[in-house]
Amino acid sequence: MLLLFNPCGEVDGGAPDNDLSYRHPTRPILMKHRHDAILKAVYEAAFTFLRSTRWEEDIRVVLGQLGQAADASRAFLFELTEDANGLRRAKWRYEWYAPAITHSLSDLSLATFGIAEFGLERWGIMATGQAIHGPAHSLPDNERHFFERVGVRSAAFVPVFVEDEWWGVLGFTDDDDDRVWEQAEVDALSAAAATLGGAIFRHRTEDRLQESEERFRQLSDAAAEGVVIHDRGVVLAANQSLARMFGYEMDEMIGRNFLDVLPNAESREDIIRHMRTDSYERYEVSGHRKDGTPIIVELTGRSMMFGGRRVRVGTINDITKRKQGEEASRNLIVEQARRAAAESAEHRASFLAEASRVLGTSFDYQTTLSTLARLAVPDFADYCTVDMIGEGGQLDRIGSAHVDPSKEEPLRQLARFREQSIMDEQHVAQLLAGESVLLAEITDGMLTPADADAEVADIVAQLEPRSMIAVPLSVGGKVVGALVLCWSTSDRHYSPDDLPLIEELARRASLAVDNARLYHEATLATRARDEMLSVVAHDLRNPLNTISMGASSMLEDIRDSESTAARTARIVKRAAERMNRLIQDLLDIRRTESGTLSIDAKNESVAALLGEAMEMLKPLATTASIDLTSEITVDVSTIYADSARILQVLSNLVGNAIKFTPRGGSIAVRVDALGDEVRFVVRDTGPGIPPDQLPHIFGTFWQANRKDRRGIGLGLAIAKGIVEVHGGRIWVESTLGAGSDFYFTVPTAPS
Repeated sequence: MLLLFNPCGEVDGGAPDNDLSYRHPTRPILMKHRHDAILKAVYEAAFTFLRSTRWEEDIRVVLGQLGQAADASRAFLFELTEDANGLRRAKWRYEWYAPAITHSLSDLSLATFGIAEFGLERWGIMATGQAIHGPAHSLPDNERHFFERVGVRSAAFVPVFVEDEWWGVLGFTDDDDDRVWEQAEVDALSAAAATLGGAIFRHRTEDRLQESEERFRQLSDAAAEGVVIHDRGVVLAANQSLARMFGYEMDEMIGRNFLDVLPNAESREDIIRHMRTDSYERYEVSGHRKDGTPIIVELTGRSMMFGGRRVRVGTINDITKRKQGEEASRNLIVEQARRAAAESAEHRASFLAEASRVLGTSFDYQTTLSTLARLAVPDFADYCTVDMIGEGGQLDRIGSAHVDPSKEEPLRQLARFREQSIMDEQHVAQLLAGESVLLAEITDGMLTPADADAEVADIVAQLEPRSMIAVPLSVGGKVVGALVLCWSTSDRHYSPDDLPLIEELARRASLAVDNARLYHEATLATRARDEMLSVVAHDLRNPLNTISMGASSMLEDIRDSESTAARTARIVKRAAERMNRLIQDLLDIRRTESGTLSIDAKNESVAALLGEAMEMLKPLATTASIDLTSEITVDVSTIYADSARILQVLSNLVGNAIKFTPRGGSIAVRVDALGDEVRFVVRDTGPGIPPDQLPHIFGTFWQANRKDRRGIGLGLAIAKGIVEVHGGRIWVESTLGAGSDFYFTVPTAPS
């Protein structure tokens, strides 16, 4: 129903009786003309919108045609929206106004306005399809004030519906006349509003479709996945991602057989098989890009209708980098495993090296094994114990360590209960038989057997053993103890891979025990030897001195020096002197080994010292038919040494050279400067020393030929001890068949 308002604002069915223009005889003709013109404009508008490609221009043209047909000052469209508070607001969308009109309603702050804000709440009746029209003076006060403010004298408003929803308002104004709108005109305007609603719906639908297509195109092109629509492999459509993926331009892809893009024969067969079976499953194939570089892709496809025929659409993911990453990850895992194994091996080797160092620091194996227990914690155990079998067969705990210091006391207390253990009799027998015991997982039942002592159960509960390795300590094939390692609160467990390390640790510990035993035995033997030497030196020296003095007295009393008695006396005297020297050598070697060899060092002339040595040794060389010479460089003058001891060194070295140099050979003694030292060299032309004997040449009682009775192997050892007490060095260089050079150094005299 159309509502008309008289000047009093009341609803009636037409114009007031006193409106002469309303009853003008030409008015029906004018109204019909406007009605026909509006319908014609509606028809043209429908035609325009059907082929419209420029909505913004066409809507303004249509509004102009409708405005002119309705003989209006303005024709416009309001779009109605709701704000955040649910209040309706009118948004000025499009407007046409006659050439005589100088301004737009949108210029009068009407671009957007609240319906209630301008007192137009009554417009809500248009939501039911009703129109509002009439002269401004016939409208309610709020509406009249609104139109008078913008210079409108008459207006007609018809609702515009889009998809059965009130979209907005199509409005017409007459700014020159208090025009009354005929029902036929309003009906024609309503038809125009319906046409506009349809056009807006079509425009909205096209926009949505275009937006959807654009969004799909953008998403398709922006997607990392390639998309292809093909008919038996021939590409009908594709996205840019697919072209980029394989290195082609888009126009190169369209019409191309996709099977040619992947020249790998196996991949082509795989694709054809999935096409024939119409498979939806995801699978991988490999091939090459346009530039020949390899590519691995993941495919999935399904059938669909496209352009009136059944085709397949496929999605392609480039997984080359992922595959390369997976391969790199696998290689990295392998490398990390290798590195971890190497680091573990290095850590274990370092641990064993440190264990060997600790075990070698002392021959007191009880101390070193106690330290060893602490060395194993916490890297290889939460706690560790070392037990030795005593002489009476009992177990003595000589070392224990726990990662938690507060639990070391319970660990020591547990040693009192030998008969109760988490190892059963079979395990103990296995250990005593020299075999290792591995308990990878210790259960609660193993911790607290039914016959367990309450105190033992309490201690074991505190220690919480969860995994254990026990290895025997063996010496000479006999089990002498046990090394036990346990994991507890660290939630780690032993495996068979850990056995070699712990068994090697036990082997080294056993070796330390054996070395300690041997050292103890050697110490006892050395002590016995020293006691014997003391007895020999004390008990033989006085009788030898008496014999030597007696032989000297006999030589003085015998007149005939060539008599048998004289020769016998001289032999006795030489034998006594030789025995005296042997006793002195034994005492010197004892002092050297015990570190009690002393010297009386002072500044000594090298020339005088060498001259005295030559005078003492030349007769021996002459007797052996060996040429003995000496040489001193000009830059050598004095040394800081004990002259008697240096003479002893020279005597031992030259005497050793005389012993091994054949008749007709030569021995040269040379002295030269070597920095802040003086170097002595004794060079002979003897047979030389084999390389395998050189490391032993200065050893005590060592002789190259055990059958040689020309000495007892102490001379070179004593020479070494004397040189080292002086702070010098001694060494030998020798070539088989070319003789030997014995070197030793002595510090120069302080300036």
